[in-house]
Amino acid sequence: MELQKYKTEGMQEGIEIGMKQGMEKGMEKGMEKGMEKGMEKKGRTVIMNLLKLNMPIDNIAAATESPIPYVKEIAREAGYSV
Repeated sequence: MELQKYKTEGMQEGIEIGMKQGMEKGMEKGMEKGMEKGMEKKGRTVIMNLLKLNMPIDNIAAATESPIPYVKEIAREAGYSV
């Protein structure tokens, strides 16, 4: 009977530890994903601002370290003819 009690307590403790670790890992992943999205949004904003300044596409790509097709895609979405 005593052994079963310790076994149950051990399992419960293991579950709690596993859940805590899972939550921490999930939070980390969520933060990373949020940061990536934020950086992408900021990059798009910079590209848009440079397009408004009539900077050439290849210069925008070089300045933002973005592929030219990506810059062209954003330009098209914003109504620029490329």
